[in-house]
Amino acid sequence: MNIVWFKRDLRLSDHLPLLEAIKADEPTLLLYIYEPSLINDRHYSIRHWRFVQQSLNVLNEVLIKAGNKIYIFYGNATEVFGYLIKNYPVKNIYSHVETGLKLTYQRDLDLNDLFKNNKIQWFEYNQNGVKRGLKNREGWVKNWYDFMQKEIPHIEVNKVRPVDLTIPEVFQIRKSFQKKLLTLNNEMQRGGFNYARRYLRSFLLKRHQDYNKNISKPNLSFKSCSRLSPYLAWGNISVREVYQYVGSKQNLANKRSISAFKSRLRWHCHFIQKFEMEHEMEWRPINKGYDLLEYDFDQKIYNAWRTGNTGFPMVDASMRSLIRKGYVNFRMRAMLISFLCHLCNQSWENASTWLSKLFLDFEPGIHYPQIQMQAGLTGINTIRIYNPVKQAYENDEKGNFIKEFVPELKDVPVPLLFEPHKLTASEQIMYNCRIGEDYPKPLFELSKAYSAARERLWKLHKSAPVKNDKNRILKKHTVKDRKV
Repeated sequence: MNIVWFKRDLRLSDHLPLLEAIKADEPTLLLYIYEPSLINDRHYSIRHWRFVQQSLNVLNEVLIKAGNKIYIFYGNATEVFGYLIKNYPVKNIYSHVETGLKLTYQRDLDLNDLFKNNKIQWFEYNQNGVKRGLKNREGWVKNWYDFMQKEIPHIEVNKVRPVDLTIPEVFQIRKSFQKKLLTLNNEMQRGGFNYARRYLRSFLLKRHQDYNKNISKPNLSFKSCSRLSPYLAWGNISVREVYQYVGSKQNLANKRSISAFKSRLRWHCHFIQKFEMEHEMEWRPINKGYDLLEYDFDQKIYNAWRTGNTGFPMVDASMRSLIRKGYVNFRMRAMLISFLCHLCNQSWENASTWLSKLFLDFEPGIHYPQIQMQAGLTGINTIRIYNPVKQAYENDEKGNFIKEFVPELKDVPVPLLFEPHKLTASEQIMYNCRIGEDYPKPLFELSKAYSAARERLWKLHKSAPVKNDKNRILKKHTVKDRKV
């Protein structure tokens, strides 16, 4: 018996482990494991596992018609595989390489030992043009394009030879967890490769037309952006499938937007490759010089940021959008990180932990490079201290986004909406919003916080430790043969 282990690749197309298992022509167990260590990990919340379960349901709808299914176990991966090896004649394991957290990397090391000790071969396959073991990025872009342009072989799922087994009670999904999985949230995107394809088709049919124009605008980006990020993060569709599908379409309305979108597909993989090559950024600054950066910790400030009650409407609307929908556009994500780390001087680790729970599209390989870039910890990127008032003026001109997610301010007109603490006593009565009661006062005076952050960050940016490690980072991660 062979095993195909599904992880962040919940699809039946462009799936090399599945294809190779079919070629082996042995009875094959299709396996997914809910791992309590991941479920309880600080990076995750139930929204992620609900998306996974929805994705598995869609897969099984297809597989059951072909006389097969994915068997869903609940337990420690080493114990699950140990049970299967002890009770069934397991020959080979097929899976994708996972660029994940330290937790999953250590799990894979433990499994590697288990498989070797039992003379079982584990075949792991790269996906999305990301490779393990690279020392630098020389030739990476060319190799990425070569990978993206390779023909995607057709997979006939009815050729997977099924196995029949009973999941023992100890490895069955706990009822309390199952109940949470089945509790729907209709404001969030649903998991499944069918939904991924729907979003892709609708983006190319019409929504892409204002992609470039609206990409920074949180309200308009709900429709103008592709919204494929959770489907890519959980593998409902591969980057290569998206890339080739886009390339196959002629006469698209806005070629400039499409070109920008295709470029971002490459950047998606670029950041995962960066994390693959320097995974220590999960727990320390990529530029070691920033170990010297001292943060404050103020629980009141942190809680205000986490709940969207900072007194800065654009920040609060962005956070509440994430809480409700699991999504806000890239510019607002960058602003949220900048606000906490720069203007509040709170640690990047606290920003990372909370946001990973909220991002439905949490992908470790993108999450950590972006957190560190926006927190100004690389030494090679421009330090951006986002002004939340300026962002409101530029990217929510009519105030629709703020009024949607901060209803306390729905009667306040623009431009007072962007700085409601400036409302006079009579205006507060007129617009049904008492500052300090219905909506909080700002946590601090923006101009003072901005000046303090700029002085603190640029002083360290110019320091010898930061400059010294900057050269190492450039040598290791710079992509020289960059093209659109």
